[in-house]
Amino acid sequence: MIEEFYLIQNPALGAHVITEFVREFSKRSADKKGPPLPITFSVLPIALSSECVNMFSRRNFAAGSFIHSVAENRGAFSDLQQRIENLSKLSFESINLAFAAKMLEYDSNQYRLVFLKTLTANDIKKYGLGDNYKQIISVGKRLGAWYAVIGIENISRLMYFNF
Repeated sequence: MIEEFYLIQNPALGAHVITEFVREFSKRSADKKGPPLPITFSVLPIALSSECVNMFSRRNFAAGSFIHSVAENRGAFSDLQQRIENLSKLSFESINLAFAAKMLEYDSNQYRLVFLKTLTANDIKKYGLGDNYKQIISVGKRLGAWYAVIGIENISRLMYFNF
């Protein structure tokens, strides 16, 4: 994959990635609730990395698949904390766009994001969104599933980032 991943870093793509992350997290978490807001800031730095997309987009949703990938590719996450900080503005803009589009909402009592809706397969086809777009979205979905099952504390330890 070429550097087009860096060319398509925009809030609309980010909103879709984060929404899919929240949807999968909500489906798979023990309490069926969405993720706490801070953890979502790690999603775009991973999903918009061509190395991480190649590593994760075709993996299955089992927790072991994630742990195995991270263990084999430690170097891919050595600068994740810096990437989180560098992409924080894009993450904020993406989350705000998802709120404005009524894709997500914030539960201020639980301090968690709540999934409302996302683009359908027909929307993706209608807008002509290509394979790279679909791979990026698939990483968001997988991260949501893995974060929900493995636990946020374990994820941050595995990938060397904190809040």
